[in-house]
Amino acid sequence: MGIAVDYNAKVINITSPTIAISAQDLHDFIEDERTMASPEGLGYDNILSPEGKIEDPSNPGVFSQIILVLNSPWQIQFWSGSGYTRVYGGKLVGGLNDQPIKATGTAGDITVLESPVDGVTIAVPATVSATEVADAVWDETVAEHQTGGTYGAELATKADIAASASTDQEQAGSGSVVYGTETSGTYVSTAVRDGTYWQITEDATNGITVEMTFNLPSIEHRPGAFSTFGRYTGFPALTHHIELYAYNYQSSAWEQLVEDFMPGGNTSDEAYTHEYFERHIDRDNSSEIKIRLVHHVTSYNATHNLYLDYAEVSSINVITGADIADAVWDEDITAHTTVNSAGEAIGLVESPVSASDIADAVWDEVIEDHQVVGSFGYTIVSLLGVSGENVHWTGMTFDSNNNMTGATITQFTDKTLVTPRKVWTVTATYNANSELTDYQLVEV
Repeated sequence: MGIAVDYNAKVINITSPTIAISAQDLHDFIEDERTMASPEGLGYDNILSPEGKIEDPSNPGVFSQIILVLNSPWQIQFWSGSGYTRVYGGKLVGGLNDQPIKATGTAGDITVLESPVDGVTIAVPATVSATEVADAVWDETVAEHQTGGTYGAELATKADIAASASTDQEQAGSGSVVYGTETSGTYVSTAVRDGTYWQITEDATNGITVEMTFNLPSIEHRPGAFSTFGRYTGFPALTHHIELYAYNYQSSAWEQLVEDFMPGGNTSDEAYTHEYFERHIDRDNSSEIKIRLVHHVTSYNATHNLYLDYAEVSSINVITGADIADAVWDEDITAHTTVNSAGEAIGLVESPVSASDIADAVWDEVIEDHQVVGSFGYTIVSLLGVSGENVHWTGMTFDSNNNMTGATITQFTDKTLVTPRKVWTVTATYNANSELTDYQLVEV
């Protein structure tokens, strides 16, 4: 194990030929007397925050996997030309701009953080049965477990498939050969499954590394799977196969998804698929996904070839309530004219009747349908009564000159003169010449 500390650059160097180091070894080296207890190390602030292993407060003596939190601007860097390297056995976070790993600056060098599942191991009392534990797990509320990168969040994402959803497929927007020789075709050749290949011949020194970039249609699209159709001719298959990597935007490092993704020794094309996760999507950059196909680092042979006929990433487009609402309001009104339907009613609002149509409807109404006391219809009928329609004069009185001086006028609802509506009294006054000088019509 080779580790050196560059106090000026604030870098912990993993030196050649080390290509894998455990989080525990890193922790012990940083904390032992060769660093913090050394004369040079004592002159600097702490490299690590004091998390170490976290004890479960409800179970004293039970600890989580080791957690290393690098204080900024410290980072860890493997040696240039190290190829595939890894930090395993713990969780590594922090560092400069929350990036604990510093790139070597050499093309093709990949550092993978093999972090175990977060959390502590809880000792289950003997009185709790396996059935009770299983029941408690499956009865948990999904909404309480939405933390990104956890099993709960991944299951919640997959549960969206149970809702109204569709699956979209996207082809590579760009592609390059990091190691190897592009013998025929380009990444564009993988857009259609047609027997036209993107062929990469293995490099005798560095093997094969192919990178492709994809973009999901929208920020609402959820993670799906990467798929390819083709073959790898490397042999023997035990040491010659293709590994699948996706760039992890949370840890800023390439993450191995599966080691034996495309086995070697194939002479015919096959389909290969593996899922990716939310941590592999750069939501701030058009929902970008980076995929790498990498030769297994054991040995190389310049006669081996990788043939890619087709490649895609799928994503889940969950149909939300807002999507349904948009679809409803964007519907063509002319396609929904069924009598008494909401579509017909909205269409009528969209195409209102004219003022002339309304006027005609008002004046063509039947009088008998509008007799509510206090309404305009009632008032108009009353005016008709004053004008002498459907009325009966009774109780008339006269003076010596036969001038009518009083009477009672009764208005009826119709010409049968059976049901009265209103009653008025009439009073008239005349002068000596029998000329009318005063006339009163008063509602009783």
